[in-house]
Amino acid sequence: MIHILTHSHIQKISFLVFSFSLLLSIIGCSTPGSNTSSNPERAIYHWKTTFNPTPWELQFLKDHHITRLYLHLFDVVPNETKTDVVPAATLRFLQQPPDGIEIVPTVYVSREAIEHVNYGGYGLAERIYDRVSAMMRCQGIGFRELQLDCDGSADAYYTANSITRYLYERAHQDSIALSVTVRLSQLRDINLLPKCDRYMLMLYNTGALQSKSTRNSILDYMDVKPYLPFLTTSWLDTLEAHGKRLDFAYPLYGWGVAFHPNGQFSHLVPSSQLPAQGNDTLRIEWGEVSTIRQVQDAVNAKMHTRHHRSNVLYHLDSASLAHYTFEEVESILSR
Repeated sequence: MIHILTHSHIQKISFLVFSFSLLLSIIGCSTPGSNTSSNPERAIYHWKTTFNPTPWELQFLKDHHITRLYLHLFDVVPNETKTDVVPAATLRFLQQPPDGIEIVPTVYVSREAIEHVNYGGYGLAERIYDRVSAMMRCQGIGFRELQLDCDGSADAYYTANSITRYLYERAHQDSIALSVTVRLSQLRDINLLPKCDRYMLMLYNTGALQSKSTRNSILDYMDVKPYLPFLTTSWLDTLEAHGKRLDFAYPLYGWGVAFHPNGQFSHLVPSSQLPAQGNDTLRIEWGEVSTIRQVQDAVNAKMHTRHHRSNVLYHLDSASLAHYTFEEVESILSR
C-alpha cells in the first residue's frame, strides 16, 4: 500500500527531525560537569618594557584568535627620596600593535607607592589617567578599557580603593571602562572589592615563592582551593545584573627559583636560561597545563552560561609560550 504524505504530515515530520537534530547538537556540545559558556573570550598580557613582538609571537596571536591584549604601560613606584611617586619601567614602542586586537592599557601600582599615598588617591588617579591617555594618543591607539593592577591587601585596602574609585570616575567621564586585578585573598570579603567594571582574578603567583618547601609558587591547586568557597554564584549573578564581570588570568610561563645552600631564597632564573632539570638549589617551575585545567574546572563549576568571562594568558613571551603545544594552549583558552 502506498501512503500519500499530506502537507501537514510533512510539516510534522520536518518539525520532529529539526527537534531531534537540535537535541543532538545540544547533547554533543555539552561537557559533563560543565555549565559555562562554550565560547569564552580570549586575551593575553604583554608585560615587557619594549613592545616589539617577534613574528612567532604575532603568529601566536593569530593562531589562537586572541582578541584583546592587556598592554602594561608603566609602574607607579616611590621616587628615590620617598617624597613622591613616579612612573617606572615605561613601555617603549618599537612597532604598532597588530590590527584587529583590542588594546587595554594596564598600569601597575606598587604596594610601596600605595603606602606612600596615605592622603587619598585623587591626585594619583588623575596623573595615571593623564599619562595613559597621552601615551596611547602618541601612538594613535584608541582604547575602551583601562586596567589597574595594585595590591589590595588589608593594610593597603583603603588607599588602593580610593585610587581605584577616582580612576573609575575619571575614566567614565570619557566613556572608558575600568578593570582591576584581584588576588585570591581578596575573595574573602567581596564587599571590599574596589569599584570597577571588570575584575581580573589572578590565578598565578599563588604560592610562597621564597619558601624552600613550596611545590610550585606559580600555580598549585592546593593554594587555590581554600578560596573557592568565596566564589559564589550569587556574587557572580550580582555582577552580571549590574553589567559587570569576572575574568580569569592563567600562567603560561616558567622560571627557576634559586636558593643558597642554607635554604634561603637567592634569585629568579628566567625561563630562557633554565637547565633541563632542577637540583637542590634550583626549583624549576612552570604553569603546568594539568594544574591549570584542574583550577579551571573548579572555577567553571561556579559559573553558569549567563556569566560572561574571558580566559586570559600571562604573558606574550615566546621563550615561555614555546614550552606549550598548540593543543595545550587551545585547551586552556577554550575551556
